[in-house]
Amino acid sequence: MEAEAEALRLDLLATLLPGEEVMPELPTWLADHPDHPRGLEIELLRATVAREQLDDCDLALPSYTRVAREASGPLQAHARAWAEHCRGVAR
Repeated sequence: MEAEAEALRLDLLATLLPGEEVMPELPTWLADHPDHPRGLEIELLRATVAREQLDDCDLALPSYTRVAREASGPLQAHARAWAEHCRGVAR
């Protein structure tokens, strides 16, 4: 339950804090909870913070790629679309 509470906290912080402040916590949570059911959601959150708040598609692309590869349904479609966008920006 602690990991779930931390995930919810990160979701909230991503909307309230600048990306520079929340970004360091996202990969830490992912490393600490590699098999958590919300792992792909937090990975997508990491990508979104990188792209939207830090304006860094290069930082976002590995997370989008992972979610596109491992997720299904709307989460996968969302990640695939943004991965393609970021690949286009990086060219």
